Amino acid sequence: MRIVFISFLLCFVFNSELFSITLSDSSEISLLTCSPGQDLYSIFGHSAIRVQDKAKNLDKVYNYGTFNFNTPNFYLKFANGKLDYMLSAGQYKYFLSAYFREERSVIEQVLNLTQEEKQNLFGALEYNTQPENKYYRYDFFFDNCATRIRDIVLQNIKGEINYKIENTSEKTFRVLLHEYLNNLPWTRDGIDLLLGSKTDRITSPYEQMLLPDYMKTYFSHAEILRNNQKQPLVLKTRKLLNFNHPTPNSNIWVSPEFVFWLLFSILVLVFFYELKNKIHFMWIDMALLILSGLAGMLFSYLWFVTEHTVTGNNFNLMWALPTNVILAFGLGRLNTSRFYRKLLLVTFILCIGLVMTKWIIPQTLPTIVFPFALIISIRLGRLYFWRQ
Repeated sequence: MRIVFISFLLCFVFNSELFSITLSDSSEISLLTCSPGQDLYSIFGHSAIRVQDKAKNLDKVYNYGTFNFNTPNFYLKFANGKLDYMLSAGQYKYFLSAYFREERSVIEQVLNLTQEEKQNLFGALEYNTQPENKYYRYDFFFDNCATRIRDIVLQNIKGEINYKIENTSEKTFRVLLHEYLNNLPWTRDGIDLLLGSKTDRITSPYEQMLLPDYMKTYFSHAEILRNNQKQPLVLKTRKLLNFNHPTPNSNIWVSPEFVFWLLFSILVLVFFYELKNKIHFMWIDMALLILSGLAGMLFSYLWFVTEHTVTGNNFNLMWALPTNVILAFGLGRLNTSRFYRKLLLVTFILCIGLVMTKWIIPQTLPTIVFPFALIISIRLGRLYFWRQ
């Protein structure tokens, strides 16, 4: 008990000292933008904020992108969108050395803040590192390591911010993601399957700053209106680390479009072989229905159960109905059960409807959906009309 008390006291004293620090006139607060890494979790880059004051021997980096792997039910919380991230603070030299080892570039933008704004921002960061304040519910699109920095900087600037970028291109959330995933087609299509129509909404410049590279660009063009005078938000830009490395590429050379259209072609040939020889490979229908049904269960779970904000309204459920699993095990009863025949008809109509109306559906579906949905439609159509 005594050890706990002493630890608490030392922590209180340390934090009190930080809160009592008054930054000198030579202090700097800057935005750090780190280039994308090779791993999926780092593919979109990273943002952090640096507070440097040589007069006070202070050089810290504040990072909103950390989480605790020891969190109870970590993977379940991550899947359900209930994982809490936290703000951590550490020495700048350790932060930079970590990115040096990963060979990732780091750009620093020194912010044009008044002394009062720097002090307020520093105090807000320190306040948010406290155990009772450092956790937040992570949301990749609306509340992440970049948006937290964007918000805390803007909240502590006394002036109006104008991003001064005219004719910004209208991009959806999905398009923004594709800029980083197009060289990883299997990953891109897999993520596209999980994201619903909300991902296809046009983003504002403010929302585009969910990505570190975009926030860096908008900050570099931004102006602060103080006392009817326009001043740049960024005073100077430095390249702290500069690596020329290729864009991350998939290790799989075969594209998903090629694989799925090849599968479609093979199954079409099998279909005509069945018709010619008056046979029916029921196991193919069962496999397609089970696979699509399991996918539909996942889409439904992400839509109705989890707290993810952009996995709802997923039109992929038109070809991936969860009831496809029930239908798969009821194919042998189509001649005797009205329930299974009606379920078959509804499934066929939705599946073929997706293929026929793909141009008007308010969601960008990956190309792999259409050969898969088309072959399911062909086989279900044969099942229904052949047995009439």
